[in-house]
Amino acid sequence: MSNKTLRTALLGSGAAFALMAGPALAGESEDLKSQIEQLQSRLDQLEKQQGATDAKVDAKAAAPADAVVGGDFPGSFKLPGSDTSMAIHGYTKLDVLIDVNQQAGDSFDVTGLAPNGSAAERRGEQFRIHARQSRLTFETRTPTNYGQLQTFIQGDFFGTGGNQFISNSTSFRIRHAYGVLGPVLAGQTWTNFMNVDDDPETLDFQGPAGQLFARQAQVRYTQAFGKFTLSGSIENPEGDIIATTGATSSGAIPQNPNDAVHNINRMPDITAHAVYTDAWGHISGQIIGRYFETDNGGGDSGLPRKESSSAFGGGGAVSGTLNIGKMIAWAPIASDQLGFNGLYGSGIGRYASEGGAFPNSAVIKNFPGIAPGSPGVRLETQATWGGFLWYLHNWTDTLRSNIVGGVQENHWSDAIPNPGNSALTDRIITGHLNLIWSPIKSANIGVEYMWGERDFHHTPGTGGNQKSGTDNRIQFSAQYLF
Repeated sequence: MSNKTLRTALLGSGAAFALMAGPALAGESEDLKSQIEQLQSRLDQLEKQQGATDAKVDAKAAAPADAVVGGDFPGSFKLPGSDTSMAIHGYTKLDVLIDVNQQAGDSFDVTGLAPNGSAAERRGEQFRIHARQSRLTFETRTPTNYGQLQTFIQGDFFGTGGNQFISNSTSFRIRHAYGVLGPVLAGQTWTNFMNVDDDPETLDFQGPAGQLFARQAQVRYTQAFGKFTLSGSIENPEGDIIATTGATSSGAIPQNPNDAVHNINRMPDITAHAVYTDAWGHISGQIIGRYFETDNGGGDSGLPRKESSSAFGGGGAVSGTLNIGKMIAWAPIASDQLGFNGLYGSGIGRYASEGGAFPNSAVIKNFPGIAPGSPGVRLETQATWGGFLWYLHNWTDTLRSNIVGGVQENHWSDAIPNPGNSALTDRIITGHLNLIWSPIKSANIGVEYMWGERDFHHTPGTGGNQKSGTDNRIQFSAQYLF
């Protein structure tokens, strides 16, 4: 029955009832009539709503097949003629860098600092402005019979090339390029050995010492079990091996033997990762296993004797982010957070973000020559430890500060004396303090102070580090998101 038919029947029934009831029921008839009028008003409203709904349905049905409509996740749109939803987002970021002691790069690269008192350090203050961190991201979601298919491609302008004379152009580089179907991720993204959610917010692109950092191709499987999320991966191997100067002087291998002859990648790096999440925050634990192999290229390039060696390496890390307001009921810190990371391993060199100018996962020892009777090659992994601690305080809904401290130490083999160019790093320490204002949701404007110190590798038995380098930096940033 239509709304109009129902309204007519009700009105007719009310009138008939009033005629049969007579004067005695006149008062009750008036009440009934009032109720019927209210019902009629409600029916009129329903007709209007139904008409608006029908109009939307008709408009959608009338839309052409190639029309662009809203997608299935925030900020996305449907690709015409498909079920795929796509989002394009990213940001522009301007960085103004003022180095007080010496130039430390477009990101605060402490491992690149020159020794105090050197010509580079004596040059003093330097000024630089760039927009290289600006970023572009493409993201899609497509429903399938096996669950949602996701793809993610992201790049920035911290690639190579370019100059500052005229164009200031540098190449666009891939950061992430991966797909996810069900529990399986395949492509390039953050290594499963790190937890990027526990890294602090710094205006500096490099971040603190003591963090894990690598992006590489991998296959990862992830599964949630209540408050736990477990994942495992096989990832691209790249042995980072250094030779002793004794091996170098023999002419058998170069000091940095990361080439097809001397660095042999036979197995993927293997990781496992577990995260526990609750209202107070989360805790994350990760482990990694690696395999290294090297040879001197004997039999190639006229070398009569072939020597080779292999070693296993690995390590672990623990990190977390704590929601302080959930643990301490005090209004001024209701939205504050505390984060940390600690790492240790033997053979994890390149995964520790501040590994130094040279590879430092393993060292080639006892390889003085290739003549018969000379000692054979021996590959030995090197130890690395480090960590950072950070605290986020929200002054207001739009103003916040982060304070961060980090340290990392590389334990070089005693077989490696101090090279003449002091290129190897024993220890780095960094500190960051910032103030960030977000006048609108899609803008961050801030200032950050950074301090860093680099201790150079020293010859065993000298009693201490021979050299160190320091820098103080002030950075201003303006970031606009879309």
